[in-house]
Amino acid sequence: MADIYAWEDDPGQPPSARQPVARPRPDLSDSSLPIDIEEEQPAEAPSVPGGPDFLWWTAADALDRGQALWSELAPAALRWHPDVGEALSVRLNGDVEQLNAYYDRERLEFFQDTVRGVTCSSAESADIVIHELGHAVLDALRPQLWDATGTEPAAFHEAFGDISSLLVGLQLEPLRERVLLETSGKLWRSSRVSRIAEQLGWAIRQVSPDRAEPHCLRDTANSWFYRDPALLSPDSPASELSTEPHSFARVFTGAFLKLLAAMFDAESERDGDTLGRVGLDAGALLVEAVRSAPIVPAYFSQLAAHMLAADERRFDGKYAAALRFGFVRHGILALSSAQGLADQQGIADTGDADDDEPELPSISLAGQQYGLPPQLLVHGCVQTEARRFGVAGSAPDAGAVVPPSSDRAAELFLEDLVRLGRVESDLASPMSYKTHELREADNGYELRRRVFDCGLHPPGCRG
Repeated sequence: MADIYAWEDDPGQPPSARQPVARPRPDLSDSSLPIDIEEEQPAEAPSVPGGPDFLWWTAADALDRGQALWSELAPAALRWHPDVGEALSVRLNGDVEQLNAYYDRERLEFFQDTVRGVTCSSAESADIVIHELGHAVLDALRPQLWDATGTEPAAFHEAFGDISSLLVGLQLEPLRERVLLETSGKLWRSSRVSRIAEQLGWAIRQVSPDRAEPHCLRDTANSWFYRDPALLSPDSPASELSTEPHSFARVFTGAFLKLLAAMFDAESERDGDTLGRVGLDAGALLVEAVRSAPIVPAYFSQLAAHMLAADERRFDGKYAAALRFGFVRHGILALSSAQGLADQQGIADTGDADDDEPELPSISLAGQQYGLPPQLLVHGCVQTEARRFGVAGSAPDAGAVVPPSSDRAAELFLEDLVRLGRVESDLASPMSYKTHELREADNGYELRRRVFDCGLHPPGCRG
């Protein structure tokens, strides 16, 4: 069939000389994870950016590539979360002007806004489209993460989205070759695939200069080192680390790029084909870890341990040194934890979580101090699988961080939400962006997530 034209990753930071490339016409229904774009499919496939027809086809191509990657790496029986339905709906142009996009268990929704004469549509960026699709994929893989009341589970949702954009980009051969040239084969360097959402990042900086990194929204090529979330502020400029999920996610994405670079560097042939294969291997290990790691307050270190276990099970420990390097370099595994895993026998003897696993158990918090109902139920990070690894992140001086109790992690997360106005309360401004809501329950009120978004939080927008 006739080719369409699409961006490989992102339109780029203005002024950009990038041009869309010819791509096979996508079929979003031909998958175990079908996708339905709400806007009507155009008859024409223009090669010049701008206008709804180009937007439709470039978004469809990004969705098709993301769908293909995760359909290959995820279990064959994987389906969208039941609230989504059989097919994931996608709305390319929401009816509010904002620099944002989100997944809310109903659909993926994208928006556009004009900044300094440049119209920026989040659906035109493959980075953003695949990031948001990543939220839906992770929700299908491990739905218990959706309402988990803890800093690290929420941050990992954002990290998984950025990792999705990275890995899907690496499946395009021309993009792989350019990245190898750009980085001289040192994949830990900043590159086209490490820089997430360059155009949106530029647009957000024009509105709020400290809310995005200098050349993109976020860069997986970073040096962020793990910090105990209890010692961080709930929000900060992009140049600092905070517990805000997009900010704290950078610790995990930085580790992932480092371990991916180390996996590639250990290969005898370091060419584009090898890079594509190594990307798939890293994605497969991540999926296995997501499926098996217990959802606890120190979630990052559990994911790291379970990726090492998956490597032993799947690849006979081929990538163990690379995985330890990435996770130790970014403090996700304390040195004692990494050495303990290296010394442990039978690390691969772990299994997937039960597909019928119930929701995380409820924890009762006293909500009145936050301007919330006195009897407040949240979903705490208190899973206790028998084969859980005793690992932790690095302390800033030496040794390992002592993870908080599930109750304490829930209290810290809730307080951050209220401080940022992310949940309706007596203390929250009506203009603040709400990611959570309160629902009536048998024993009071229950805190539930509404949305994972990716952009600037405009006053008064639902999110």
